[in-house]
Amino acid sequence: MVVVHSDTQTVKDAVGRLKARAKAVATGFSKDRRPWGWFESITRGDRHQVKRLVVKPGAVLSLQSHVHRAEHWIVVSGTARVTCGDDVLLLSENESTYIPLGTTHRLENPGKRLSWDEVKAEMDKLDRDEEAAA
Repeated sequence: MVVVHSDTQTVKDAVGRLKARAKAVATGFSKDRRPWGWFESITRGDRHQVKRLVVKPGAVLSLQSHVHRAEHWIVVSGTARVTCGDDVLLLSENESTYIPLGTTHRLENPGKRLSWDEVKAEMDKLDRDEEAAA
């Protein structure tokens, strides 16, 4: 939002009106930046979420597992090295993998820019964001 310096108080009022209408733009940003790259939520429902993630060359996401959800990963561009349990896969553009509930997993970008979509499924409505570091 851009305003003249003398009108900066109006930003607070506008954000308050957006929050009152439960608009996501009032409390979140379209891209969430991380040391490994960024992600944005494409859509979200009661029992699913779809994210687009872009991972910097050479970056590695943390090893993790989830108690209340499984994930489907689809490589949009680039190459992904995926650890899923004891298996390590190399996936290219338009290839995908399934991460079962409770399985330790991680993603690495061994090459150039990596873009992939993550579909989170069967999420518990109360514990959507619970993650257990492995």
